[in-house]
Amino acid sequence: MKLSSVLLAALIAFGVAAPAVQAQSTTPVRIASSPIDSGAQALYATDMGFFTKAGLTTTDEIIPNGNVAVESLLSGSIDISYLGITNLEIAFAKGLPLVAIAPAGYLDSTKTRVGYLIIRNGVDVKTPKDLEGKTIASFPLKSVGELATNYWIDKNGGDSTKVKYLEVPFASTASALQAGRVDGAILIDPFATAAKSTGYVFGPDPFAAVAPLWLGGAFVTTKAWAAAHPDQVRRFIAAIRETADWANKNQDKSAVILSKYNKMDVAVINASPRVLYDSTLKAAMIQPTIDLVARYKMIDAPFKAEQIMYQAPK
Repeated sequence: MKLSSVLLAALIAFGVAAPAVQAQSTTPVRIASSPIDSGAQALYATDMGFFTKAGLTTTDEIIPNGNVAVESLLSGSIDISYLGITNLEIAFAKGLPLVAIAPAGYLDSTKTRVGYLIIRNGVDVKTPKDLEGKTIASFPLKSVGELATNYWIDKNGGDSTKVKYLEVPFASTASALQAGRVDGAILIDPFATAAKSTGYVFGPDPFAAVAPLWLGGAFVTTKAWAAAHPDQVRRFIAAIRETADWANKNQDKSAVILSKYNKMDVAVINASPRVLYDSTLKAAMIQPTIDLVARYKMIDAPFKAEQIMYQAPK
């Protein structure tokens, strides 16, 4: 018995028994994702085994919109969620205790078109001013795409306060255009590609009005959960970082996974411009959208991006 104890201690010391020790120390993490390119990293991490490799056991959910994500985080029904960057900024400005722990997709309008304003066939729009009185699909309402479109309209002779927005999930936009429920839609790919048969592209990339380069969303948790689970946060960040590197290099493979969750044809996804993923949160990629939501009075005043970025305990 004495020899066995010594041998066991030696095995543990040299890492031979590490898998068993790791399995005992892991805690399930409940993660919510959005089946859009910018927010799909957690889906990729699950399917490719990056969470498991990082020592996490995860329960994955699909969220319908940012409001549900925020409510679920605050109620404790999920631990970490993808959240559009302006949703996070508005929630933070309201005093909600949320913090970004890892970046999702970023948007580089200098290299590829990110967003589209698609006008329904038969609706005559020649200038931004012609959008006044029109109903435009947006998802979610007050999203960065909507605010960027407003900014572009206002800079080019129109009045964005006279444009009506209707919340329509991306996957339902093509049918809403075809049925005449909306006059146009703000879309990202691959949904824009799928909707082009119902309308025509109007104007430049509306998202480019924000900044040449900016973060579209982040993985978010509550400050209390992050403080209570620093090891889980560290492992999650490591898995998302590895996923970012994999997804940037394997867009054909990530398209297959994305298709499984959003039910879009892989060929449509592959034909669409794809977002890229950063390895770390960067204040310079967040500040432009903070300034945008302040411009349109979604928050009282701009604040420093570092205030919503997670700081690991020392």
